[in-house]
Amino acid sequence: MLDRKPVLNHNVAWLPSRLAALAAFVAFVVLGGAPPAHAGGANQIRGVAIRDDGGATAVRIQGSGTPTFTVYKLERPTRVVVDVAHATLERSVRGDEPSATFAVNSWAVSQVAAMSMEDGSTSVRVVVTLARPGRYDVKADGKDVVVKVMARDVAPATVSSADLAKATAEADAARADAARVNAEAVAARGEVDALRAAAAAARTDAAKARTDAAKARTDAATARTEAGAARAEATAAQRAAEQEQLRARAAVDAAAQARKVVDEAGRTAATASSSERAAADQRVAAAKADAARARAAADSAAAAAAGAVAAAGRAQTDARAAQAAATKEVARARTAADQEIAKARAAAIATSAAADQEIAKARAAAIATSA
Repeated sequence: MLDRKPVLNHNVAWLPSRLAALAAFVAFVVLGGAPPAHAGGANQIRGVAIRDDGGATAVRIQGSGTPTFTVYKLERPTRVVVDVAHATLERSVRGDEPSATFAVNSWAVSQVAAMSMEDGSTSVRVVVTLARPGRYDVKADGKDVVVKVMARDVAPATVSSADLAKATAEADAARADAARVNAEAVAARGEVDALRAAAAAARTDAAKARTDAAKARTDAATARTEAGAARAEATAAQRAAEQEQLRARAAVDAAAQARKVVDEAGRTAATASSSERAAADQRVAAAKADAARARAAADSAAAAAAGAVAAAGRAQTDARAAQAAATKEVARARTAADQEIAKARAAAIATSAAADQEIAKARAAAIATSA
C-alpha cells in the first residue's frame, strides 16, 4: 500500500507518519475555522468542474456545505488525492456507477476521478492525475474545494480551433493564389513566347523584304544597264541610218549624173557617125546600168535607214519601259521593306512591353502571395 502524505498545500513539508498526518488534518480544520454546513449530515458532492488556463488547470469539487478534507500525494503516476469527509457523490456526477472519470488531457492534468469510498467511511475521494511534473495548491472556496495544478514546464503556445481553421483557410487561399499566380505566369510566358515568335517571324519577313529589295535594286541596275545598252544600240542604228541616207543621196546624185550623161550621149549620137553612135549606145547602156544599180542601192539604203530608225525607236521605247519598270520595282520593294521593318519593330516593341507587364504582374502577385 502506498504511503499517504497529508498536506495543507504544496508549500507544507511532507510528514512521514500517520500522527503527523492527523496533526496536519486537525491544523487544517482549526485554520479553516468553519464546521461542515450540514452537521450530522453528508456533504453532497454535486459536481466536478475543470477549467484549463494554459499551463495551469483548476479542478473545483462542488459541494453542498463547507468541506472538511484531507490532501496527500501519491507517485507513479503522480496524483493529488483529496478525501472529502462526511460526503457522498451524487448520482448526477457518477451516474449508475460508484465512480466517475473525467479525461482532461491538459498540459498539467491528464485526468480526474471521483468516487465514493467503500471502506465503511462516509467520504468522497477525488484523484487528480498530473500530466507532467509540477506543483499544486488545494484550498477551500466557500462550499467548494479547489485543486490548482501548475506544470513545472511552460505550456507551448496553443491555437484555438477557430484560429486553426482561419489559418488553414488562409493557407488554402494562399496556395490557391499561388496556383493562380503560377497559372497566370505560365499563360504570360506562353503569350511572351507567342509574341517572341511573332517578332521572330516579323524579323524573318523583314529580312526577306530586305533581300527582295536588294534583288529589286539589282534588277533595276540590270535594267538600267540594258536600257543604256539599248540607247547605245539605238544611237548606233541612228548613225548607221544617217550614213545609209548619205549613201542613198550619193547614189541618187550618181543616177542623176548618169541620166545627164545619157542625155548628152543621145544628143551627141544624133549628130555622130554610126561608129560613134554605137559607142554612145554602149555608154548609154552602161550609164543606165549604173543608174539602175545606184537606184537599187539608194532604195536598199533607204530601206535600211528606215529599219534602223524603227529599231532605234523600239530600242528607246524598250529602254524607257525597262527604266520605268525598274524604278517602279525599286519603289515597291523599298515600300515593302519599310513596311516589314516597321511591323518587325512594332512587334518587337509590343513583345518587350508585354513581357515587362507580365513580369511586373508576376512579381506583384509573388509579393502579394508572400505577404
